[in-house]
Amino acid sequence: MSQTKERDAEIGQDFYLQLRRITERLAKRHGIELDRAADYLLAGSVFTAADIYEASIDDTVEVIREIAASVQVDEFPAETRH
Repeated sequence: MSQTKERDAEIGQDFYLQLRRITERLAKRHGIELDRAADYLLAGSVFTAADIYEASIDDTVEVIREIAASVQVDEFPAETRH
């Protein structure tokens, strides 16, 4: 793995762990199930990304698709890809 991919993996893992903790904390604080909190996390992430990109939701969703496809190729075995 190249140094850039290693760094990307490290950053991605840090974001994942932090977002997971925040989502669990907010679910508990608001008295909702974790999967419902994940819905809010996902929606909030899309809106936040659209705002940062200064793009429409549709354009942002397309970026998300491209990122997801890239991550699947780099991180997941072929049999787990959809």
